[in-house]
Amino acid sequence: MNKQDKQNELEVANNYLAKLHKLRDFIWSYFDKTDEIYNPLLRLTEEAIADKIDDIAILRGCKLVKTNKRKKYVFEVGRERIGGADVYLNGEKIWTFIDEVIKVDKGDKVFTDIVKGVGSRIPDAAFIKALFFTPSGELSDLSDKVREIFDRDIPREILDEQKRNTQKNKEKALFKENNKTTTKKVQNQILAGVLKILRSAKREIYNKALRTEDGAQIITDGVRAVKLYSPLDLPTFADGYEAESYANSIDEIIKNASHNSGITIMPKSVQELRKLISEQKLLYKEKNDKSQIVPLDITPDIRLDACKLVDLLRVLPDAVLIVSSNKIDTWRRPVYLKAENGCGIILPVYKGNNL
Repeated sequence: MNKQDKQNELEVANNYLAKLHKLRDFIWSYFDKTDEIYNPLLRLTEEAIADKIDDIAILRGCKLVKTNKRKKYVFEVGRERIGGADVYLNGEKIWTFIDEVIKVDKGDKVFTDIVKGVGSRIPDAAFIKALFFTPSGELSDLSDKVREIFDRDIPREILDEQKRNTQKNKEKALFKENNKTTTKKVQNQILAGVLKILRSAKREIYNKALRTEDGAQIITDGVRAVKLYSPLDLPTFADGYEAESYANSIDEIIKNASHNSGITIMPKSVQELRKLISEQKLLYKEKNDKSQIVPLDITPDIRLDACKLVDLLRVLPDAVLIVSSNKIDTWRRPVYLKAENGCGIILPVYKGNNL
């Protein structure tokens, strides 16, 4: 084909494309979207437009591979008068279902042509749907047969990419579910730690959560205290003035301890502390020792009670310990706990005892 002939063919194709656009405009403006003929006409017109655009691109020198491009996938149901319904995809038989064939009497509702007085109570859509879903709405095993047919027309590199994406999505979903479970577990541990602190308090005012004047929640037993950034749903004293006064005083102590500038210590885990406590109490029992304190030296000068610390670390799971830089009477200086969900303090144990 010489250059002039190609130019003439291109002009004819462009003119035809313009007519197709006018036809589509006519369908848009003349037919209502609810008309049964609207969607079929529009689909055929848009397919013709897409094909003509491809033809024009080829005339202009583009190389297009049109194998299976916009291939239609048509499901059909073939009825057997002996009670079977064969479902086909593009003429390929996928499965045979049991049909409900009846002899049609006046008033019977059937969904197929009546042949020799016989018809089916089940519409085609029910059998096609059964390829994909079980009656309970789960994915049917028969869907694998449909997928095999689709996979034949999908390039291998695309199938591999889809497989990788599916695996990534599964891993993300698993991570999200594990994270949700972990979060719930941590929340339960926080609540358990808070209740343990409240129940250990000897003064009645500390048996319930306290609130500061700015609404912060304080949990304390007089020896240790926690300030939670996101308050928990806990019983709070109704006597606002007295409880608030105590809360503000403890909050002030926590704020002062937040200025600790000594060393920062990563404490033992809750599991390690529990093991230490268990072993120490076993020794106490063997020696008939009535001691309740389990000593834990976090520095040469500062000793904590592991039994008190373990509950704090349940409430503040990722906490670090920051000690005071003041070396005078270190046992009087609160150790500051810093965590994502709150902060707190714990008073050291006096090392002059015989622990």
